[in-house]
Amino acid sequence: KKIISKIKPDVIVVHEGRSAALMKRAVGKYVPVIDVNHGRGARQSRNMDATIVTNSAQLKNTRNILGNQHAVFNLPNSIDLSKNTPPEFPKVWHEPPVIGTIGRLVRDKGLDVFIDALNILNRRGIKFQAIMAGEGEERALLERKIFEFRLGEFVTLPGWASNPDEFYQAIDIFCFPSRKEEFGLVLLEAWKNGLPAVVSDADGPADIATA
Repeated sequence: KKIISKIKPDVIVVHEGRSAALMKRAVGKYVPVIDVNHGRGARQSRNMDATIVTNSAQLKNTRNILGNQHAVFNLPNSIDLSKNTPPEFPKVWHEPPVIGTIGRLVRDKGLDVFIDALNILNRRGIKFQAIMAGEGEERALLERKIFEFRLGEFVTLPGWASNPDEFYQAIDIFCFPSRKEEFGLVLLEAWKNGLPAVVSDADGPADIATA
């Protein structure tokens, strides 16, 4: 309250449920609080003065739950291209092609589905290499799946990518197999690096990768 009283903001933007509730209690009715809702639920948004979502499915869902009297705006994420050098086309692929995905190693990211797809390619005799950049709770499960499918010589899990651009430059095809994804900046980053992308039909990717 002391900080708010000193700064006297015209509006406060929050990104998480607990911070939204905290700010609303701190300012009361004197300063509008806008929450950025990154999920499908609308619980954190009920007492907010307005809500920002990042895809059209969230927009529809939030309006259905909170009603048309609640101000909801679809404001997709973006990346900075001001210092970007456009990639050269056509790109020369590696031999064999390198397929990559990047993100947290958790169930929502659908990386087990990615490995299933790689297994199909291998059984059909299609040559490839694959990189799964990231870290998370499902590493052991994914490593076991790679072992069971005998894909160890084709698939690497190098951990977090300290320089994402280097990761994108090392692959030829980007895959985004998420079961649940509200947006997905990695897809924009892949396109920034001139990569073709195969994406799931999750809410975020479906909004970005339109026909």
